[in-house]
Amino acid sequence: MSSKKSPRLQPRDAASWFVRHFEGETNQREQAAFNHQLENDAELEQDYGRCDLAVSLLEELRDDEDLAPAFGNAAFLARRYRSARQRRRVLTGVAAAIVVSLISTFAAILIAPTNEPMVYATTVGEQRTIVLPDQSLVRLNTDSHMIVDYKDTERRIRLEQGEAIFDVKRDPTRPFKVLAANGIAVAVGTKFNVLAQRNRATVTVIEGKVQVIPAGQLGPALHRIAAIQQPTLTQGETVTYEDSGKIDEVSVGNTERIEAWQEGKLAFSNMRLEDAVAEHNRYTALKIVIGDDALNAKLVSGVLRIGDTTSLIFLLEQTLDVRATRRGNQIVLVPVGTTSAAKKRTPMG
Repeated sequence: MSSKKSPRLQPRDAASWFVRHFEGETNQREQAAFNHQLENDAELEQDYGRCDLAVSLLEELRDDEDLAPAFGNAAFLARRYRSARQRRRVLTGVAAAIVVSLISTFAAILIAPTNEPMVYATTVGEQRTIVLPDQSLVRLNTDSHMIVDYKDTERRIRLEQGEAIFDVKRDPTRPFKVLAANGIAVAVGTKFNVLAQRNRATVTVIEGKVQVIPAGQLGPALHRIAAIQQPTLTQGETVTYEDSGKIDEVSVGNTERIEAWQEGKLAFSNMRLEDAVAEHNRYTALKIVIGDDALNAKLVSGVLRIGDTTSLIFLLEQTLDVRATRRGNQIVLVPVGTTSAAKKRTPMG
């Protein structure tokens, strides 16, 4: 076995490593070495983030006819990059050169401040990672809609629906604020999850601290509001609030569920059936309907792939004594032995 050491990575190798990592061309040892240097080399980390941001920007804007002339050769290079990505046969040096060209094309966008909000969205079942202008990362979950509005004094995100994990770059001069359900989660440099559904939002802290301010507590009398109504969450804690301003007590967060969805999985640990069904239905057009309210409180445990409805139905039938019937684009659950029509036909979630 060879004992040859990998050469030290240089900061300007970021474009090459961006392509190699995306193409899966790095071995475990090389990736570990790169990750180590990425953690200890601010310049390399910034260059690598710019590679990702440059390609993401062009992907977002590539179909805009008004902007096409301004892209010129960059649009052509992007098509080559995407084609190379799909074929997985392009030489790393060529692909890296393409990325470098894209970065040059978007240098002004990456550096110059902008007052124009940027909109990001995912469809049902889709997930995507977004690199923000300050190198903060957002992992946007299924069926989500987010507006990014960066200013000189603050970094403001509006999560209009769905779910996202925010990995925030520390900047005490510009607080990072996520607005959802008429409330705000405020951070400086931390990692947290926000789930916005209907008229409520749930904030769960993965690392660091986040202050949660529900609706109706943002005016001049803010300093007079009791601390329990503006909780500062620490690692592993969660709180849910409604758009009316009502806020639940701080509790231990379901970080297992959050970790699972990032890996493309659903994780249920003694979860109520109605909540498990609602979680499944967020990711697929094939909805599960609970046909009898008596089933709602039954508890479900298990881990399965997102969108794997067949495995979920098998799990429920084997563990909860229920029967599933396919009716068009829905699967209705009723207790075993039930012969009458389902009592509830509205999908959860």
